[in-house]
Amino acid sequence: MEAIVCNVGLRHLVSPGAWVRIGLGKQNRKRSRYRSPIINETLSPVLGSLEALGMVEAVRGDISDKTKQTVMRAGPTLLSKLRVASLTYADFGIDLGAEAIELRKEKGRKTGIANAKVETLEYEDDETTHRYRSEMHTINGGLLSAALGLCPVVAGRADVCTADRTLKRIFTNGSFTQGGRLYGGFWMGLRREDRKAITIDGEPAVSLDYSQAGPRILYGLAGVPYDGRDAYAVPGYAGEYRDSIKKLFGAMLNTKKRLTQFPEELKGAFAGLKVREVVDAVLDHNAEVAHLLFNGVGQTVPFIESQAMVRVLLALREIGVTGLPIHDAVLVPASKVDHARTIMEESFLAVAGVTGRVEVEE
Repeated sequence: MEAIVCNVGLRHLVSPGAWVRIGLGKQNRKRSRYRSPIINETLSPVLGSLEALGMVEAVRGDISDKTKQTVMRAGPTLLSKLRVASLTYADFGIDLGAEAIELRKEKGRKTGIANAKVETLEYEDDETTHRYRSEMHTINGGLLSAALGLCPVVAGRADVCTADRTLKRIFTNGSFTQGGRLYGGFWMGLRREDRKAITIDGEPAVSLDYSQAGPRILYGLAGVPYDGRDAYAVPGYAGEYRDSIKKLFGAMLNTKKRLTQFPEELKGAFAGLKVREVVDAVLDHNAEVAHLLFNGVGQTVPFIESQAMVRVLLALREIGVTGLPIHDAVLVPASKVDHARTIMEESFLAVAGVTGRVEVEE
């Protein structure tokens, strides 16, 4: 009952009048580490009782049509109580018991650009998953108690909820050595310019970014010293093509077969050019790690990157600094940039086996 009221109440505060989807069918009650324990046979009658009290409005789904799921939202009684108590989303907490380690069947990308359908997998816990979960609980505990702020213009948007702070690690390809990036947290959904409105401990947040993280990790995997080159500044295709080369590099990293055509997203950028010639130029420019492209190691790279980032967040917390991760970047208080940069460089070297370069993201 508490979970239902809190969910619809928080949803109303973030987006007034919006509905929350909830599965009441038997297929939704199958035991899973990813499913909330409140999804059981008592959920439907409890929802009915809350409807009768005016705490919740609900529109029941159609058992014959799986696309028509039950939806619910705050009812008049709850709306009145929210107004009287002057509650905001800052008054709501997050259950740290939710699964923070997710394993997916597919890597989630076909070519490194387009998202593919994914499926979560159940798994048996072992020493590794227990350690990963413990690390995430430590990180999330710090985030929930952190003094985070947003300028009123951004904070007042319906799609921004600063109470959304918990993260989870998503592993791919059915392996805990693939993927592993951190997802969640309201800051990840913000545009880059809006992240400048974030404050941490009353200070402006500054974004520190691992430069050329992917290529550097490849050099580490190959056991070759990184010479500092820009992996995407390919001779003959530098300048206006650089951003597209970066995306093409990602596609080459995330597939096992040589590309015979440009990914759909890049066809316009490379109009009039031959994919074979551009791919060969990328391989020549990155000859020391060319054997790792079209080799299926694409999800090993974010795994190493994520291992470094988890190490960074834990080290920052040890010295009392809050870090907000965004894949290969982290937001920190302005006064802690130098400390954070050192920690990031040390963590990258320890995990990737090559030096990392950390830059302030403008």
